Amino acid sequence: MLEPNNNEATASLASILPIYCSGLSFDTSNDEDYFEVQLVAGVTYYVNITFIHSNGDIDTRWEDVNGLFIDSSTGVGNTEYMSFVATTNVLSYIEVYTLGFSGSNYNIEITTDNPGGGQTFTGLDVTMNNLTNMSIELTGLVVGDNYQYSYNDEFTYASNSTTVPLTNYGPYSFTATATTQIFNHTLLGVNIEGEYGVSASLADASGSVLNIDSDSFYYETLVAETTSSTTGEIYATNLTAGTSYAIKWATVNLDQLISLVMANPSISTDDAVNATMVGGDIINFTATTNSETYQVSWNNPTSMDNHTFFAVLYPQNYNINLTSLDGYIGIHSMDFIPQLPSAIITSYSFSTTAANNDLYL
Repeated sequence: MLEPNNNEATASLASILPIYCSGLSFDTSNDEDYFEVQLVAGVTYYVNITFIHSNGDIDTRWEDVNGLFIDSSTGVGNTEYMSFVATTNVLSYIEVYTLGFSGSNYNIEITTDNPGGGQTFTGLDVTMNNLTNMSIELTGLVVGDNYQYSYNDEFTYASNSTTVPLTNYGPYSFTATATTQIFNHTLLGVNIEGEYGVSASLADASGSVLNIDSDSFYYETLVAETTSSTTGEIYATNLTAGTSYAIKWATVNLDQLISLVMANPSISTDDAVNATMVGGDIINFTATTNSETYQVSWNNPTSMDNHTFFAVLYPQNYNINLTSLDGYIGIHSMDFIPQLPSAIITSYSFSTTAANNDLYL
């Protein structure tokens, strides 16, 4: 329990109980110390603060993470005491503060009605090792106790940010043979661009959830980047050699496109792109390796409006629709402001015959 711990964001972690700390002090007369305690439903918690009142009064407050009041103690003696019976699993914060700072020191004790006054937690850590393999690490297990865990995967489409659940697995029951155990599982994976995630939960034999965790992996197949106001680079990856693909790309005046869509809400994305495009094409190719790179160029923009360079990867001979993007494999875009041709006048003369009045472009 070290400083700084003068707000909830920097609170000293105090969920593994019991805790006994002595000789704690305040830095200044308006300093406050915060302690973070995870409450578990059905458990009674006790907080005792002892100090020498003549050195400066100390009071306490206790709230949960949502700001709901739990308890407080504002006595005038050498002790402050709080207790609470948790009805839900919730994070809480104990605040200790001084009202008469002159070197106020205090001792704090946080315990529970569990045997020995303690509280431990069973940990769960989910790690996606790659797109098709994951690990579930469980810690704080009691050898001989029965547990069960479940997990599920989900996918968030890069085309529209929609998240869809895929498959639920489990529950898998086991008897702990060690305090820490690791389980590895194979995942189905995905073959289009987006966020692939896994969530897992650990429960006791009765089904009461002990912990949850998740991890995710972004599967990228296409990157589009501008290299100048009139050129760009398209990098396709995670391809299958021998497979035929197509890349549809375009550079559009984004400001004009937004104005057009606002004025015509029913217009299709394809029509809006065609109406505001400064350049675009379709690249058909058959992959020879797992990645391909292409350089593209477009007409010089005529304004410094916001522009967007985008590309979509999809199976060759598929009629891709930019509104729905059904059938896409990868998608990427990059916004930019064109740098138009310019001239800098370094000197001039009021003489109509002076040579430095000529401007050549």
